[in-house]
Amino acid sequence: MAIVHFEDVTVSAGSFTGYASSASIEATQGYSPVRAVGWKGAIGTVPEGAPGGSASFSFSGGAPAFAKDQDPSSGHTVTVGATSDSGGIMTNLSVSVEPNAIATSTVEYQFFTPPSISNGGGSSMGTGSGSSAVGGQLLHGASSGTSSGYIRGEYSASQSYDAIYALGSLCPHFKYRTDGEITLTLEGGDLSGSIAACDAYDCATSALTFSIGSLCGGGASWSETVTGYTTSRGASVDEGGVLSGSMTVTEYF
Repeated sequence: MAIVHFEDVTVSAGSFTGYASSASIEATQGYSPVRAVGWKGAIGTVPEGAPGGSASFSFSGGAPAFAKDQDPSSGHTVTVGATSDSGGIMTNLSVSVEPNAIATSTVEYQFFTPPSISNGGGSSMGTGSGSSAVGGQLLHGASSGTSSGYIRGEYSASQSYDAIYALGSLCPHFKYRTDGEITLTLEGGDLSGSIAACDAYDCATSALTFSIGSLCGGGASWSETVTGYTTSRGASVDEGGVLSGSMTVTEYF
């Protein structure tokens, strides 16, 4: 059995290339045995379902690019060392940051065909060229903010895809997005937003820009604008603590 060993390599997901704190990519294809009376064991196998795969990355100090209008017919190129596939569709992205803390993020991809998993021997040595892909400096709670004052923020984006299969092929005939959602939850003392009953298709929306700056300033290195509905508001305080408000804006696409 060949042993694959990668050392000091970068990973890429979509337009982002850099160092991940953890990464995994998996190709899957399930089979079920076909059995017959009078025969021990299986006489053959049939696919349990369509082939596919998944990939997951975790970043400390980085935020992979998220394309909510991503074309499902092409997808993103996802690479770990010498393992690469161009058919990855981003399904989940989570970015978190707190004051005086390094930003963390995770991104997940779905494949409708198995990604190309390298099984060759040897090792691949990286050049370190991806070290600048996190903005030159680690993304950090310092120099971060939104278009509304806050002390803590949580950004999350997700989308789902479905596929139509044609007879005679395991590959999707057509892929389409079934739903998408972005949520931005903020906590602080200077938050405002309205929640009102509305039965029209064009209810009032709120726009917030969530940005994460570099470790030592220098402006925002990653930012996203969420334009959606205020879906929750609240306030909380602990014993001996400071009253703080919270608000969640949800964008559907």
